[in-house]
Amino acid sequence: MIELDKIARKFGANAALLIFGLRWRYGFIKPADEDYLASLSNVEGDRLLSLMFDHVLSPADVVHPAIRSAVPEAWWSRFLHHHHVISSTTMARVEEIQTLNRSFEDAGIDVRFWKGPLLSLLLNGDLTTRPTRDIDILIRPEDLMPVRALLRSQGYLDALHLRDSAIPLFMQTHREWVMRRITRNSLTHYVELQWSPAMPWSMSPPAQDMAFSGRQRLHLGRSPLPIPELETHWLMLAAHHGYSEGWRQLRQVSDMAAFAMLPPGRIDVDRLLDLSERFGVKRTFTVGLGLAQHLTGVPVPSTFIRSINQEERLIRRFADRILRHPIPRKSEESMKAIRRQWLLADNGLARRSLLQGHLRKWLAPGYVELAHVRLPASLAFLYTPLKLIRPLTRKLPIH
Repeated sequence: MIELDKIARKFGANAALLIFGLRWRYGFIKPADEDYLASLSNVEGDRLLSLMFDHVLSPADVVHPAIRSAVPEAWWSRFLHHHHVISSTTMARVEEIQTLNRSFEDAGIDVRFWKGPLLSLLLNGDLTTRPTRDIDILIRPEDLMPVRALLRSQGYLDALHLRDSAIPLFMQTHREWVMRRITRNSLTHYVELQWSPAMPWSMSPPAQDMAFSGRQRLHLGRSPLPIPELETHWLMLAAHHGYSEGWRQLRQVSDMAAFAMLPPGRIDVDRLLDLSERFGVKRTFTVGLGLAQHLTGVPVPSTFIRSINQEERLIRRFADRILRHPIPRKSEESMKAIRRQWLLADNGLARRSLLQGHLRKWLAPGYVELAHVRLPASLAFLYTPLKLIRPLTRKLPIH
């Protein structure tokens, strides 16, 4: 576990104080941490508050009195108000989740709800500890069109306007379809229909059905909700945080720590290891576990200790990325993001698939107009050649 004074020297007192808050939450404060806190004097309250927002932390992550005293009372009240607003909308989204679940059951469509308030309930015992802004639903790729039709019948609109004929190509080069609905009280519900927790070529083909391997349900009111089994939920979350997010926020470390702190017996560790290898997410999962151990001190399953030791340099590299200020922006398509995904890939076959997938996306993005293609505007002159190349790229294998 890295010393707080080392964090402070490299990244500033604010970063060290937030790490202290996470260690306090999970109960792994060392005497050296307390000594460092007693000597702390150069905390910048406004920047600390900004970091708390940027890392999407909750009051449970920064509950220690030293953190609260470092932030002016007015700013602390602003943070609590922000969390209260998100918590209020989260409860409204829980009601929407229950309504959607009944609709899916009536239509005979098999889905899995994950992340968000359901994960908060699983890990923390309540629905609002983990801030969330949307509803995440895992679907099978072949169910997108019927699910989309069902949501449109309930007032949802597509966030991206594509012809129906363009959607299959879009699905080959993306991982989710977003829809939104504005309620009568002006609350916007965003639903992310995901057929993969990360870009499809980031993991092996069987991983796309990982969420549907079991029939676990979370009892929430009168509507038991279908969710992934705990082992697959944890692995998919690590894949999402690693491949899509690039391990850039302390909330992601907190998620991994909360899973690691579940009571003994809740997680089948041997099955976890087997699934991580079978689905090609062992390295990014190992990095996530190592980050939780390195930054918060939580104990990790002994089965993964050897792998964590082997990936020590990579873990430290991503720890530095998380602690930087300002925090890195999310990107799945930039060259730096591809390089991170390359580092997290399990083997050479996965890296070949990664390059093929990004090549396919660049050449056949599946959008109607170039304005939607994630290429720099200075490359607009490539639109005509891309249209000519696009039919050829449909034959490129992703795996």
